[in-house]
Amino acid sequence: MRKILLVSTQRVGSNALRSILASNAGIVDVGEYLGSRHPRGLHTVLAASIREDPGFVPDAPRLRKVFERAMRELDGAFPAAEIGIVACKYNAFGPFNPYGWRLTEMPALLGFARKARYRVIHMLRRDVVGAYVSAVRASRSGQWHLQRGADAATADVALVFEREAFIAAIRLRIREMQLFRGFLAPGAEVIELVHEDCLVDGSLSDAAAAALESLLQRKLPLRGPAAYVRNPQPWTDSVGNLAEVRSWLAEDAELSRALEAMGALRG
Repeated sequence: MRKILLVSTQRVGSNALRSILASNAGIVDVGEYLGSRHPRGLHTVLAASIREDPGFVPDAPRLRKVFERAMRELDGAFPAAEIGIVACKYNAFGPFNPYGWRLTEMPALLGFARKARYRVIHMLRRDVVGAYVSAVRASRSGQWHLQRGADAATADVALVFEREAFIAAIRLRIREMQLFRGFLAPGAEVIELVHEDCLVDGSLSDAAAAALESLLQRKLPLRGPAAYVRNPQPWTDSVGNLAEVRSWLAEDAELSRALEAMGALRG
């Protein structure tokens, strides 16, 4: 099975994209296999490796062997699949780094995957603030996804942010995006998709479909639509101190420039 890594942060449409890809014959969505919450994923394999070897030291060579073992077990779990979509959020990479790994270095897991010539989809969202507020809203309400065709009623959540924590969270999001854009420069084995451009009414845009067909080396056109729909409630409706939030962003010239640069992304 050929593995395709789908790398992203929260609330950028990665689940919608996974559902579109998995609706095609021969493609399976294995979920966030590299994350700590996957019941049979990489962290389960790591725990088994530690139990088998009490002297296990989490250095780069041993962690790479754990990664390779996990990928082999993934093949065994889906023997009929041609392509497996392996999702991983930014924050799942850090805990698997060897001791002393620097933040500005490519995460160990990503490095292992790139050396194994795994192809990568890097998914972003221009609206950094909207993505962050959406993630907080989903966490507070427990409503992470709206199923297509199901009751689209959304939970009523009133969020009030504190300036220092809010600005720090937005800065962190931007920094993560910048770092991973550096790690994953688009090329023959990496494509960058921007949520606002690639998903149109829950379906792939023509440009995104063409880029994915090339990356996945699929002869047949990819189909959709996504199993999930976008929350119809604008994120601004969920912020109780919206005027304050907007003023904080406007007053921080450096942050405003960074948000403007993110807003110019296309893909």
